[in-house]
Amino acid sequence: MYLWYIYRIGDAGYDEYGGHVICARTENDARRLASDRAADEGSDVWLDNSVPCVKIGIADPKTPRHAIILSDFHAG
Repeated sequence: MYLWYIYRIGDAGYDEYGGHVICARTENDARRLASDRAADEGSDVWLDNSVPCVKIGIADPKTPRHAIILSDFHAG
């Protein structure tokens, strides 16, 4: 399992996610998890390949598998 950082370029609006750190096997799995958690930005944002999704490391074995670990949410 890997840690992925998926983030939107530019400012997120109110009640939208700006990004996530996700534990997932593949980039596609990470995008799907982010898409499932979407707020007002809409789920399609996270499936768009122009949105960066970067592998940032190997997950610790104790890290929950296929889970969003950290989110940047702009409440409004």
